[in-house]
Amino acid sequence: MARILDPTVQNNQANCEPGRQLAESNPRIADEEDSEGVADDINSDEDDLVIQPRISKGTIAKLPSKEEQIPDVVKSHIRTIPPEILRGIYTVMPSSRPKRGLDQSLPPISEIEEIFDDLVAKAEDNDFDGFLQHIGCRELRVATMCSGTEAPLLALEMIADSFKRLYGKSFRMHHLFSAEIEPFKQSYIQRNFSPDILFRDVSELVNNEATTAFGSVRTVPTNPDLLVAGFSCVDFSQLNAHKKSLEEMGESGHTFFPILQYIKRCRPPLVILENVFGAPWAKIAEIYKEIDYNAYHASIDTKNFYLPQTRERGYLLCIDQKKLETEAPGKKGGKASLLARMMKRFERPASSPVTDFLLKQDDPRLRVGINDISVQAAKDRQSVDWTRYKARHLGYRMENGLGDKRPLSRWQDNGTCQMPDFYWHGWTKAQTERVWDTLDVNFLRAIVRGSDFMSKCRVIDLSQGLDRELDQRASGISGCLTPRGQHFISTRGGPLLGIEALALQGIPINKLLLSSESQRDLHDLAGNAMSSPVVGAAILSALILGHKALLPGPPSAGESEKSDIIFLPCSVIKEYLMHDVPAEGLAIPSQSVKELLVKVQQSCRLCYCEAQSGTKRRDMLICSKCNHTACIKCGQNPSHAYEPIPLEHLSARITPMNFEMYLKMGLPMRLQLKGLNRGAFEQFRESWTSKEVIGAWEAFLEVVGPALGEELRFSGISRHRAWTVT
Repeated sequence: MARILDPTVQNNQANCEPGRQLAESNPRIADEEDSEGVADDINSDEDDLVIQPRISKGTIAKLPSKEEQIPDVVKSHIRTIPPEILRGIYTVMPSSRPKRGLDQSLPPISEIEEIFDDLVAKAEDNDFDGFLQHIGCRELRVATMCSGTEAPLLALEMIADSFKRLYGKSFRMHHLFSAEIEPFKQSYIQRNFSPDILFRDVSELVNNEATTAFGSVRTVPTNPDLLVAGFSCVDFSQLNAHKKSLEEMGESGHTFFPILQYIKRCRPPLVILENVFGAPWAKIAEIYKEIDYNAYHASIDTKNFYLPQTRERGYLLCIDQKKLETEAPGKKGGKASLLARMMKRFERPASSPVTDFLLKQDDPRLRVGINDISVQAAKDRQSVDWTRYKARHLGYRMENGLGDKRPLSRWQDNGTCQMPDFYWHGWTKAQTERVWDTLDVNFLRAIVRGSDFMSKCRVIDLSQGLDRELDQRASGISGCLTPRGQHFISTRGGPLLGIEALALQGIPINKLLLSSESQRDLHDLAGNAMSSPVVGAAILSALILGHKALLPGPPSAGESEKSDIIFLPCSVIKEYLMHDVPAEGLAIPSQSVKELLVKVQQSCRLCYCEAQSGTKRRDMLICSKCNHTACIKCGQNPSHAYEPIPLEHLSARITPMNFEMYLKMGLPMRLQLKGLNRGAFEQFRESWTSKEVIGAWEAFLEVVGPALGEELRFSGISRHRAWTVT
């Protein structure tokens, strides 16, 4: 990847520190900034390091008292630790345990195809061949109920693709029917999956016939091999203050019992049920045992299955014991259920942060999503009485020593705010005072802990009160996605988009048609969805453990019968389908570096609001100390020594599209560097480097070496404050 830098941008950011105004907003922080960073006594009552506020139960941290013993190994290093780092230590010493976060010992993995390749490799090691041999070339008949995004079908498709690609093995799947009551979800399912039948109400499936989403009446299929169902979680959710049991026939009961009646009537060999962790799983298992199903329960957290999201769910595998010729598997097992032990083998902790699952800055879907939520937020904004929340917020600030300033949002009592220049201003300005103040409190809370959440990504659910959402999760991990949640990404200055929430659930967003759904609809889909790696692991476990309950199929066809594709010899393809084009015929103009840099300066992004394609030719500012640029509207926060950019410079700007066309004309689409070897890099090596740097240098050469002779192919051009060519 090559970076074409804007020549006007200089590396003198140290001369202009917008962050220093944060110290002015809180006297405690200002005192620490002016100190030398040395603590004489960590148990001292002096105010030079920290002011110990009253801390109530459940607040952000517990500060050590005089009586608490600090390990000597910590004391020996205290004097050399800067105050901002020391504050971070205070938040975890001596009794609080850090939250489980990303597994840094594992390589990062965020592409859904790679995730399922890893799942399939584990299935191959756990006798998935038994299922493949048992079912042969017969289709696996699958039905889903209330699954929303159809994550089970997506998981099965990706499992089949990975097996075919990695091991040359395949199995076929037939989607019998789906059942979904929400109209926009029906549209999503029909557009992306085209099931044989799409029923509109699961409660009608207890009959021989049911109404489809299109209004016709169809016979309900009775012969699925695998049924995957999710029933409403409303009555069991921790966010519900008025929970109901199944017998009280709330929303959960109204979906659970029709599914049960269908299973009693049709008896699918394998059934997978999914719901929240707090559902009465022991009782549900007993209900299925009464109808001669062997039930195995497992409690799952999504962050243990590749995805950086805390999402605790329960899964129940039910195997029809009437269709088993032998004793049910796992009857004499240990304390953990058979399903829990099998799914444990598919676990892999998340190793990539939330930001790796977000849309790239140059993705056109990002700008469409921002416009969508900004317009919707402006429409939905209602006049909210700030006094309802004011006492609660001020009390929390006082209790935790956060002061009364608003350094992040700079919101005023007249209903205006001025967020930092890179924030999504259309969305933030449409929020209420409660949301603005919640962001300020979280910003100050992060400062007390020793970090700036504009630089270190935190995911905060703004739909919850500031004393409920305490931002205590490990870095890079998101809270549980809900249909009406508002997960704010601190380093981007905007919320998680609906399409990104789907990606965070392991849904392959690049393979689906999602143009008809609004961001709110996509959030609803994601909040009610099954995480695809989790349900994929559950399906693999079910097929491994319960495949003997399925009707066996004929043996798989031979290799010669598997495909009707005719492969032509390379010589035939080259002779009749390919044509050589001499390089001399290509019109590639020669470009001087000076001319190129001028066009870079004329087309690069000067303000965040310009995004990938915008070009403003007036009201632009540049900082005289650090060369940071912004427009007048965005450049009010943080503070800089701004001066107006001359109009003659702005009028000479060219559009990004014109520059891209110009650049592509001069760039080769294929590039191979010859004559380079590891020795050529030795001139960049400095003799005085330490042993650690030498080790890193050798590791760098090990990675770069094999790529030196490889052919590089043009991928794309991305516009930021500098242009990036890959």
